[in-house]
Amino acid sequence: MGRMQLALPVLFTVAVALPVEHSQRCGCFEVSGPEPGYFQKHRFFDFRNVDPASYLESAAFTDAWSIQSWGKPVSAVAPVAVQNAPENVCIGRDGNSTHLTLKTSRSAELQSAAEINTIRQDILHASIRIKARVNGDAGAVAGMFTIAGAEESDLEILTRDPEDHIRYTNQPGSAHGATTDQAIPGRWRNWAIHRLDWFPGRSEWYFDNHRVVSKNVNCPTRPSILDLNMWGDGGEWAGPMRVGGSARLEIQWVEMAFNTSESSRRRRGPAGCGVVCSLD
Repeated sequence: MGRMQLALPVLFTVAVALPVEHSQRCGCFEVSGPEPGYFQKHRFFDFRNVDPASYLESAAFTDAWSIQSWGKPVSAVAPVAVQNAPENVCIGRDGNSTHLTLKTSRSAELQSAAEINTIRQDILHASIRIKARVNGDAGAVAGMFTIAGAEESDLEILTRDPEDHIRYTNQPGSAHGATTDQAIPGRWRNWAIHRLDWFPGRSEWYFDNHRVVSKNVNCPTRPSILDLNMWGDGGEWAGPMRVGGSARLEIQWVEMAFNTSESSRRRRGPAGCGVVCSLD
């Protein structure tokens, strides 16, 4: 979780550490970067100390997230059928800590996959940070992205790729410059903070606070959801997974500072915010 600071927009500025659970004191949220962005809403989902037996059925999860169960058949570009299964979304344990796990596995018949998305569908510009790692066999795709119809800002980890490469795309990805296969200053098999800053006309991605990609091509313009998934279909993008193979996307926490389709119609910037809280 990025450190949150409290700044008072008066003739002088005071900055103190502010726990994220106190974010209701904040009128706006300013994110770090070459061009600061201001957001009016904030959510933090912490999966590090939850009850594995009950958390996914609690209001803390179900009021914010929807577990998907749709599937898709074999096609010319996807030689393996895909079926999202709720049992592939679970709480895992790492020592004394817990985390959210999205699993995918390959059987002789199909690829069993996992997907969750936010209940709210009105996210319109955001700074999204996800502490996650990916492990498992080649042939899977871990996705962390905003989506509204054909508009997406994607972060995709392909388990067939080198561990120091991530794919970043503003969909549709066929446009020149919309997709980047980017080297990162670390490895996606280790815990790292993945960040997307979605501003009007600009998308920026960070890996552990290092800005790695900036795009002004195909930047989304529509109210969106946040989607997290783990899948494969044997196609050209994901690549084949061996029968019996599996892979996991594990998440410690998700943090979102964002505007909505309603709040974006109001005045942007620090004026009128009252207390401005800074997210590193």
